Amino acid sequence: MTVTQLEKDITDQWAQLCPVAGHTSGWPRNKDIAHLFIPTTDAVHEANAKIGALRKRLSEISDADLRTTADKQLALLATQLAWPQPGAAVQDCGDGAFYIKLLNSEFGRPDPKSWLSGFLDSAAKKIDFETDRLTKIPLDVTHRRQCLTVAAYCEATMRILEKGYSAKIDTVLTKLDHFKQTVDGSFKGLDADDIPTVIHVLREHTAAPTYTDGYPQLLTDLYDFAPSAADLDTTATTWLEQDLAIVKALAAELASLLKLPRGSSVGDVWPKPAASGRWAPPRSRTPRRPARTSPTRTSSRSPMGSD
Repeated sequence: MTVTQLEKDITDQWAQLCPVAGHTSGWPRNKDIAHLFIPTTDAVHEANAKIGALRKRLSEISDADLRTTADKQLALLATQLAWPQPGAAVQDCGDGAFYIKLLNSEFGRPDPKSWLSGFLDSAAKKIDFETDRLTKIPLDVTHRRQCLTVAAYCEATMRILEKGYSAKIDTVLTKLDHFKQTVDGSFKGLDADDIPTVIHVLREHTAAPTYTDGYPQLLTDLYDFAPSAADLDTTATTWLEQDLAIVKALAAELASLLKLPRGSSVGDVWPKPAASGRWAPPRSRTPRRPARTSPTRTSSRSPMGSD
């Protein structure tokens, strides 16, 4: 099958917006990932103009299925530009560092030293841009946790790069620290690795579900999800009803094993960590029987574990 010029141009546009994916996919026109896409207002405007121009040429693709696929690919790119996900830019920088190391050491790709310096400069700028962007939009606690997770990933991948670029790597790590401080804000403990602390922060800051701007478009254009909002509500409710019975049964079994009273919460199983920082199993709230010291006499000591 002959690839049309339009298909090549669409792939070029994708590789320009997603240079890491373009490079790792082996797209021949994407030689390196030294220049990450930074979605400034001007850059997004220019990219949208190119996407619009490509859409006007869809008739150049004679195969109906390929034409539909091309149209969906362009819609996906436009949607990603319109609704960037919090932390995705930092994830992109981490992916770049990871694949630079992986492809160079394991698959014999060309030595990246000629453009690794440029990649690190670009990564520092992109993280800076994302940090500034996130200060201007509302972030709920799950978004913040997501951002901290990708920041930890990005930090880990930066540290595996060649030590000859330690100064530039340190610059990126400094930018990441600022990013984490900005995201963490008053949500102290959200970046913890232990379940009790994270659950405590999530419970403290979680609000009721709210409408998310752009969500219908994200479902349609990013995931090709055809059902309507009403269909989605019906499906989700059905899934919840199916799973709820299983969840309730598991919860009841766990509560029985831990001797927790009816109405206990997750916090009763994973309480906030003590000052020592070490997790301790929850105490049973059900008083135990006093131990018998003889067939006719019981101990006068208080039952262990009673409140």
